[in-house]
Amino acid sequence: MPLSIYTNTNPEALNLYRAILPSNHMKKNMANQGNRDDADSATALNKVACSQLNTVVLANSGEIFIAGSNSYGQLGFKEGKNLPSKPENKDSFLNFFHRIDFFSLENRKVRTISCGGEHIFAVTRNEIVFGWGRNDSGQLGLGYIIDQVYEPMLIRSVADITVGNIVCGDNYSAIVTSINKLMVAGNLEGGKLGLGKAWQSGLMLNFMEVPKVGMVKSVCCGPNHMLAICNSKKSNSGNSLYSWGRNWRGQLGLGNKNDQVVPRQIKMPKNEKFSKVAAGRDFSVALTAKTNRVYVWGNYRYVCNSKNYMDQESPTLLR
Repeated sequence: MPLSIYTNTNPEALNLYRAILPSNHMKKNMANQGNRDDADSATALNKVACSQLNTVVLANSGEIFIAGSNSYGQLGFKEGKNLPSKPENKDSFLNFFHRIDFFSLENRKVRTISCGGEHIFAVTRNEIVFGWGRNDSGQLGLGYIIDQVYEPMLIRSVADITVGNIVCGDNYSAIVTSINKLMVAGNLEGGKLGLGKAWQSGLMLNFMEVPKVGMVKSVCCGPNHMLAICNSKKSNSGNSLYSWGRNWRGQLGLGNKNDQVVPRQIKMPKNEKFSKVAAGRDFSVALTAKTNRVYVWGNYRYVCNSKNYMDQESPTLLR
């Protein structure tokens, strides 16, 4: 399952990744010019995103470094064309961090990154979205299917949209816009994109807006279901939690095990509001806003109660 890790507030993590980033030549050049502090700042870690077989690092400089598999073009170059000549390269893998030169230009410096199963997105500082890697389910939103995208491609279906954040599932993707709308692309299986009865199978090749959901504040993508924290559609205030997609273990938290093809509001525990949510294969987790309590639902194995052998179909306090 794709995982994103934010470490820009962790000095120890910054120092660790600064040590492994392959940019010592840049630091030395800057230091020789009397800019050692600038060199350290430029190569400091801003964000790390992990997919199934890749680790992607965004530096403060706006450059992207990547290691891992290139089976679908995740490394940002075609096999055998620009592969650095080091003995560690075997079977289309890089076990050191390589800079993606495409994002070295000043007008392509990156603001944020996101990883799916085997596809990657980058949003530049001037709000242009690029994607590369696997696209056999249309998860990049390019408007067509192609197994491997070896170089970052402009995502034209969101060219006129200011992106707030991008979150990825294994074979689909979701964008929260700057005006809190939710847009999705990729595999439609089980209605997990939330687009309605007409879109329960097949592929959505361009990003399309999800209806019947409020002002989206944040979203998370599991392999087969999605969760979104929204402002209420009626009052436009307060946190509401919506879910949709597959529900065979009650992971949607709706009090039943029926799949949902459009967003459905979850009944919140009394006096609680969720600030963060995460979606697993067949379970969900949420953190409350004020009390920092953790709620889980779905597969009973994750409820951490040795006396409970029933799937939890509604949010249950983790004790």
